[in-house]
Amino acid sequence: MISHTSKYSALTDEQLKLLGTITVEWSNVEFLLGTMLSRLLYTPEFLSRTYTSSMSAYKIIEAIREGLDIHKYRYSHKTINAEISEKINRVVSEADKLRAIRNRVSHFCWSRSHENEVFGIKFSGGVPSSKKERKEVSTLSNKELSEIGTEIHGVVEDLMILVQELPEIEEVAAIRLINKA
Repeated sequence: MISHTSKYSALTDEQLKLLGTITVEWSNVEFLLGTMLSRLLYTPEFLSRTYTSSMSAYKIIEAIREGLDIHKYRYSHKTINAEISEKINRVVSEADKLRAIRNRVSHFCWSRSHENEVFGIKFSGGVPSSKKERKEVSTLSNKELSEIGTEIHGVVEDLMILVQELPEIEEVAAIRLINKA
């Protein structure tokens, strides 16, 4: 294994696997959130990626919530019914809670405390303070890492099901509309 830490603080293969699982599953969450937004806004997915690929997960989640409000108040749930909207809101809220945890996992520098725990530091700039210290240092057990990965995996599963419930605008149909204009 290649590592930039000493042999005493290098992450174990299990810890690397757990951190990697969180990162990979979160990529799936972000992709599916972008897909969900494109369907809520009746935009072909490829075209929608032009916008969503440069948006943070937070911005996509906010746009999804806005889209759900439009379907509720402007369209009276005629195309996206209230039940699906409620399910989407629940899963998006779960994703939003996990977003903060994922950010900590992805943006901290991790080393091994011991075989069953990792220790992370953010290494951000600025003047040190006790309030900042709580946000910039973290320990997670292997069990906690596994639970986070499992939770994110569950959100991916839920998003995959919900995306299929939303109408898809195919690129071919969009091109036909453009050509008619």
